[in-house]
Amino acid sequence: MAKQKIPQPYGTCVVLATECNDYVRFLYQPFRSPYGPETYGASETSNPALSMLLNYGKYYRVWPFAHVEHNRLYASIALFRPYVKPLCRLFQSNDYGGSWNEIADFYSMDRRNTTTGQPFVTRDGIVLIPVWSVGFYTHGTLWFAIYRSSDSGLSWQKTYEDSEGTYGKHFFQSSDGNLYIGVGLGGGGSEGRVSPTPGRSYLLRSEDMGKTWRRILKVDYPTALYSGAVLNDKTVLVAAREKKSLFLSENGGETWKEVLMGNTTRSVSYIEELHKTVVTSNSALFFSEDSLNWTQLRVPIKGLTLRYPTWFEGKLYMSSVGWHCYVISTDLNKWYFDLDVTRVTRSNLGARMAVLSDYLFVGDEANGTLVRAKLPFDSNISVNLRQVFRGNINYLAALAKYVRARMIN
Repeated sequence: MAKQKIPQPYGTCVVLATECNDYVRFLYQPFRSPYGPETYGASETSNPALSMLLNYGKYYRVWPFAHVEHNRLYASIALFRPYVKPLCRLFQSNDYGGSWNEIADFYSMDRRNTTTGQPFVTRDGIVLIPVWSVGFYTHGTLWFAIYRSSDSGLSWQKTYEDSEGTYGKHFFQSSDGNLYIGVGLGGGGSEGRVSPTPGRSYLLRSEDMGKTWRRILKVDYPTALYSGAVLNDKTVLVAAREKKSLFLSENGGETWKEVLMGNTTRSVSYIEELHKTVVTSNSALFFSEDSLNWTQLRVPIKGLTLRYPTWFEGKLYMSSVGWHCYVISTDLNKWYFDLDVTRVTRSNLGARMAVLSDYLFVGDEANGTLVRAKLPFDSNISVNLRQVFRGNINYLAALAKYVRARMIN
């Protein structure tokens, strides 16, 4: 099908929703790139019906969060890299992404606020969001802050700031209401060379619903404290991504021990239906019943980074990105290849996932899109040998291309 140019000016959010029963057809209306209008065409896929909800264009990150208690969807829109017009806003939807209300513009509050982590809403409806400078990735720019709203975004208070901080991506909460988030210190890029790794990190805890914060763990190593979970009021787990380990406290954060995992650690979640804690990694998932002894379940396709394990009707769904972007799932025995996101969005960076009711949302890390799929998927396809072979060949080809580019540069 012929491609078409549909240039759009900065400052307008394009909302599209085109659903079909047996295939999906997308007409993209991207923002105008500072380097000229983007070009997209229509695409068809036999994947389950999808909706394109948001499209902000290249170099913007869309990060969804599902607040199950109030049945609301949140999405932050911010810079992925400092190559386009600054944007750092938070939106709320009461109809699963069909319409949106802007509830915050953090860049207008402070020009240092140019990117965000995942929005978070407590069980009591307190809205929190971490913000920092997107210049961290390319020039090591230092700045980190936490904003809090107790009135659904009508007003905001900055409850924490660190002029030497870099980023903190994910809040998590215990059953007694305590809040946690890992924050980076130093590190990052230099002279335009990109690096997402802090020089060291610390863990914050709030015992008053985000009004005040204090440090309870320091890690003097180049690693992000990426995410965490509280298994009960005393057992806290935190993923140290680059250290390929977990930090475990069994006394509410008074003392810590390190659990070596041997693979990169990212999203941590306790799955009540399984009575297990799960940790996502690179083409692998770890699970444990005691947080000390772990079983690794490998994805048969290499080169995929897994995030956001979420239980829905008997399976654990998660996003996977790398040389391609899929939504995959497992019942801890077999892997399922559920949704080819790249085939629809033309991007391999649909890393940010959330599930609300029976809808699954995927936000793109660098191309400004948010898509929605209906659960459960009608035609889950178990990963077979042909897919494994094709996936691994594609992975090796992409790796070889990357190595050649590095050698040339």
